Amino acid sequence: MVNMLVIEDNFHFSKALINIVVKEIPQIRLCKIATDGQDAFDFLINNTNTVDIILLDLQLPNLNGIEFINKLQKFKFSKYENSIIVISGQLELLNKVRNSPFLYTYIKKATSFDKIIAEVNDLSELKQNELTKKNILELINNELHTLSYKESLSGTKYLREAINLIVTNDFTSENLKNTIYPLIAKKYNKSVNNIKCNINHATEVMNCTCKSEIIKDYFVFYDDFNVVTPKQVIDTILSKISPKVR
Repeated sequence: MVNMLVIEDNFHFSKALINIVVKEIPQIRLCKIATDGQDAFDFLINNTNTVDIILLDLQLPNLNGIEFINKLQKFKFSKYENSIIVISGQLELLNKVRNSPFLYTYIKKATSFDKIIAEVNDLSELKQNELTKKNILELINNELHTLSYKESLSGTKYLREAINLIVTNDFTSENLKNTIYPLIAKKYNKSVNNIKCNINHATEVMNCTCKSEIIKDYFVFYDDFNVVTPKQVIDTILSKISPKVR
C-alpha cells in the first residue's frame, strides 16, 4: 500500500478528491487529512515512516504550503523529495515552488479530477516500486544478519548487491562470473577479481564466526565437513526471500 497525506482546508474539495482517489487507485491508503500546514508537519514528525505521497494546497492557515515545503527543506526531510503534488488555483504561488526538489508535479485547482487522478496514480506506481526495492533489501539484510555476515567487510556489501541484482533482474546465480560480478565491479570501479575475492573473504569469515547450529539449520545440505560457498549462500537466500518479495 502507498500512504497518502492530504493537506487542504477546503473540506468539500478534499472530501470529493479523496473519495475518487481511493475508489480509482486501490493501492492508495489515506492516512490523514490536515487542514493547515503546521498540523501536517507535526504529523510527519510523529509518523516518520507513514507517508509516501502528499497532496498539498498552498493557501493554508497557520503554515501555508510554501512555508510547509520550506520547513521540509530546513529540517532536511529528504525522504519526501519527489513526493508532493501541489494543487492550487494561484499561479503566482505555484511559481514559487515549481523548482523545489520535494515537488513531483503541480496542478491547477480548476483541473479536472481525471488529471489529478492520473498524476496520483503515476506517483503511486513510482512509490510502490521504491517500496518494493526497499522491501527486497530489508529481506536480504535480514538473511545476511542471520548468518552473521560482517557489515564492516566490503564483501558483505558486494554480496548484497549480487543478490539484489538477481532478484530485480532476469538473472540467476549462474550469471555471477559473466554478468553480476562485472556489473558490481563497474558500479564500484573495482576489478571483477576484487569483487569475487571480497565476497569469498566475507563468506569465509561467516563460516568461521556463525554458530554451527545456525549454519546447519540454514543450509539443508550442510554437514561438519562442508564449507559454505558464496553461490550456496546466494541460492539459499534467494529460496528464502522469493516467496516474500511483493
